[in-house]
Amino acid sequence: YKAKKWNEAHPTKPPKPIWVVGKDKIKTVTNNFKLPYGDEKILELSGEKKHDNTAFLIVSDMLLTGYDVPIASCLYLDKGLKEHNLLQAIARVNRAKEGKSGGFIVDYYGIAEHLLEALKIFSGDIERKDLMRNLTEELPKLKMRCEQLVSLFQPLNIDRHYERPKYVDKAIQYIEPLDIRDEFKQLLKAFNKSLSIVLPHPKALPFQGDFKLYNEIKSRAKNVYPEDTGLRINKDESQYLQELIDEHMEAENVVNILSEPVSILDSEKLAAETQGSSLDTKELKMKNNLKYIIKVGMDKNPDFYKPLAERLEKLLEERRLNKIDQAQLIMEFNGYHDDINKGAYEARMMGFDTPGKKAVYDSMKVQFGDKAEHVTRTLLELIKGEMSLVGWTEKSRVLKSIEKKMKPYFKALGLSLGEAKQKTADLIKLLIKNEDA
Repeated sequence: YKAKKWNEAHPTKPPKPIWVVGKDKIKTVTNNFKLPYGDEKILELSGEKKHDNTAFLIVSDMLLTGYDVPIASCLYLDKGLKEHNLLQAIARVNRAKEGKSGGFIVDYYGIAEHLLEALKIFSGDIERKDLMRNLTEELPKLKMRCEQLVSLFQPLNIDRHYERPKYVDKAIQYIEPLDIRDEFKQLLKAFNKSLSIVLPHPKALPFQGDFKLYNEIKSRAKNVYPEDTGLRINKDESQYLQELIDEHMEAENVVNILSEPVSILDSEKLAAETQGSSLDTKELKMKNNLKYIIKVGMDKNPDFYKPLAERLEKLLEERRLNKIDQAQLIMEFNGYHDDINKGAYEARMMGFDTPGKKAVYDSMKVQFGDKAEHVTRTLLELIKGEMSLVGWTEKSRVLKSIEKKMKPYFKALGLSLGEAKQKTADLIKLLIKNEDA
């Protein structure tokens, strides 16, 4: 730059050399900028870079057109642009990407009016309010949405600042009714959206505490209500907000609840997740988790999960009638954990190490008792050729071949023609459902 200015000031003297970056280097840098952040030492099998940690590209009259880089989310402007060039420049940060809610323009020059003019040329009538959000207009919305969340939990009559753990615990129980839970999700989504608009402005800081509080309630609640997918982090929530949530949850030593709900079958994670929870919350969490596990399992292994479902229904009825206390109920829930894991271990030790093989074995136990292991091995041996074929579940001839082998075998075991036919159909459906498990 200094050489350029010197040359301009001394046109009669020999110019000073100006160093420029070669075209190949520019191409390499701009291509690598599209890569995600990560360990730059890790390479693709081809030897090319897999990650790039370049945070900024500073350009002048470059990359305005044809440069598709979804990872870019912020554009800093400090020069005048108009009409088509302005729209092209802004388009660099509006490319869709998972976890990205939109692009940001930081305007140091003052291009607002030029942008409105450009959009009028290419998009017809448009007003400033259609294009730009005024911070002074969004702040009252943020405050109102925060107050709505606080108001929803007012019946708890617990100070959310000074009794935070108790507030979180009771809030999770409070949203058990579906209508209250749905209202909570809607209010939190609106609050998060307003906060993402105001951030990173300092005026968003007073709301950070409530943001962390209510998103923690949501994150913890997904383990209590595992069927409710609306409690999981969705793609509409911005990456920046998610990073704030993750950072807070990690600071609170509850990293395990950031991903999928914790299963009652994972005793260590469940113990960590329920640590500090009241007995009421623990009961609710374990009950709903069991219901979810049984509901999912009933579809793929009904002969194993149906008795568990009946037993759970009876147990909950005994609790409702106060025939057993809360401590006994939780102890029984832990018994489910042992029974389910024991069933999986038993099948695995016999070599039935896939969900499909275990489902067949559990079905044969109901039908043939002590002979179940032998019957299962024979059946799987009979049809192993068909099941080894790619896409066997969608090939009519293969399914027919399985049927022709199974049905005579069941008849030889003493089943009637009708029973053999029904058992064959049931097992084929079972194997198909478990194929991708």
